[in-house]
This record gives sequence, structure tokens and C-alpha cells, in this order.
Amino acid sequence: MIDITITTNSEGRPEVFVRAETAVHQETPEKVAEAYNKTLAALYTKTFPPPVPNTG
Repeated sequence: MIDITITTNSEGRPEVFVRAETAVHQETPEKVAEAYNKTLAALYTKTFPPPVPNTG
């Protein structure tokens, strides 16, 4: 299992914390990397949504 936490530091910059535990079911490194990248992208987008365009 991989836990990923994204927070902001005192300067407003993102900080990523990753905790990995050995799982009973082994996955290939490619599958782990794919799941990690999807999770990280989703968490980052949720934590730091894109700015809303200013239409004036």
C-alpha cells in the first residue's frame, strides 16, 4: 500500500509525503508506478485546483 499526502508549507509551496508498506500481493513496478502517478496527479489537482479564469 502507498499513502500519498500533499500539503502546503508555510511558504504556500506543495510538499509531498509518501509512505509505502509491503503488500501481500506483489504488483509489477510498472503497475505501481502507474497507480502512483494517477494518485499523485489526482491529489495534486484536488489540493491545488487550476485557477479560475478572470473574465473581468
